[in-house]
Amino acid sequence: MNPYRARQILREHGIRPRKRLSQSFFTSRKIARFMVDALELARQDRVYEVGTGLGALTYEAALRGVYTLTCEIDLRIAKIAKKFLPFPNIDIVVADALHIGIPPRTTKVLSNVPYGISSKLLLMLLKEGTYELAVLTLQKEFAERLVAEPGTKKYGRLTVLAKLLAEVEVLRTVPSRAFYPPPEVESTIVKIKPKPSPKHVEIERLEETTRILFSQRRRKLVKVLRNKFNASTVDLSPKLLEKRVYQLTPEELLEISRRIS
Repeated sequence: MNPYRARQILREHGIRPRKRLSQSFFTSRKIARFMVDALELARQDRVYEVGTGLGALTYEAALRGVYTLTCEIDLRIAKIAKKFLPFPNIDIVVADALHIGIPPRTTKVLSNVPYGISSKLLLMLLKEGTYELAVLTLQKEFAERLVAEPGTKKYGRLTVLAKLLAEVEVLRTVPSRAFYPPPEVESTIVKIKPKPSPKHVEIERLEETTRILFSQRRRKLVKVLRNKFNASTVDLSPKLLEKRVYQLTPEELLEISRRIS
């Protein structure tokens, strides 16, 4: 049985991919193997996969002999995937991964991320950094935002959170032809290693602070503080106050968040 024949499999079952779920299935075993290899699996690992699809990534993980819990929101697709995954070390759960969070004892996370949930899933992974490593496919432009430098066009609040809470490494670009149906843009495989994170309350505060600041990303910090926070007396250096929001480093934004709270 071959989970990479996505177009043929879906036709045989009379199923059309759902756009609202951003469904796009792997057709390249080479790419799937690359992703699972990047997880650096050991026998004692417990893998959590977001989005089973037809079971391509799950299949490769199962061949390594590790336990894999895989989550699929679409019952139709989950029923098909079970046919390709006759392994005792795999459990499929039909649920919304954004609602169940990262299962206890998970050590590695794997996902061909549906584009529609990229931001929400990434924030969940950054904030629930109890696992060791995650390997994901993301829209190329989205992945570039995670590693952007201060002062650049793609630098934003998601960049700040990613740099403070994890080490993000871009591994390779994936062409559209590696999926069915092929997305309109290229994808990128990234590796995420969580850092020891600040307290939960501090993360929530930082999220809110950066959301407000980056709503006026090109304005000087001093003006945004006055207009949005009524915080003109915050004890920050004049040099820092004269910076525009998009020029502030993640560390500077964390300090600002602490000061204005």
